[in-house]
Amino acid sequence: MKIFLKIFLIILLITSPVYACIPCRKTLNFYETAQKADLIIIGQKIDEDFINTFYNKKPEWTKVKILEIIKGDTSANEIRVKSWYGMCAYGIVLLDKNPYVIFLQKGKDMYYPVNTGCAIKYFKVEGENVYFQEESLTNKIQKISIDELVRKIGPSATRKKITEDKQEKFSPSLKFFIIILGTVIFALVIFIIGVVKFRHSKDKK
Repeated sequence: MKIFLKIFLIILLITSPVYACIPCRKTLNFYETAQKADLIIIGQKIDEDFINTFYNKKPEWTKVKILEIIKGDTSANEIRVKSWYGMCAYGIVLLDKNPYVIFLQKGKDMYYPVNTGCAIKYFKVEGENVYFQEESLTNKIQKISIDELVRKIGPSATRKKITEDKQEKFSPSLKFFIIILGTVIFALVIFIIGVVKFRHSKDKK
């Protein structure tokens, strides 16, 4: 009897994370998602932080590089986005490093999917086009331009392209050269000042 009880408890512990994933009662459509989103970006995955589960590895959060801001604002070029919640795929899970339009809400430590994942999460971007869906649980996919998507979002939307940090444009070798050049110029200025002072004091004598 005790053996059966132990087996039952082990099965319960293994399967309990699965049952903890509550399905959405209502999933927001595109227009509801866009209105509720704090930040809408075009971004691409650059890194992930994985957690181990009973079944396989899942990304707890994803680091996303911002290419464009469509709605909202942030001073960051890269943000962290919540992905898996334990065994539950409520978050933003990007399968590749292609650009995506991503709908987000701001949290204390990172960005989260809109409405705890019960909403549109992202659209794939291909060049200047987006694979648009008005409802997340539909097969009706339209290929529209990014500009058309911006118009659909409404007057709060625009296209703001994010440029690389200026410091990142300098290669390490160029940075080293600039530092050496600055040091040489500084030493030369000190030397000239010293020579001038020496001659001035000599002339006084």
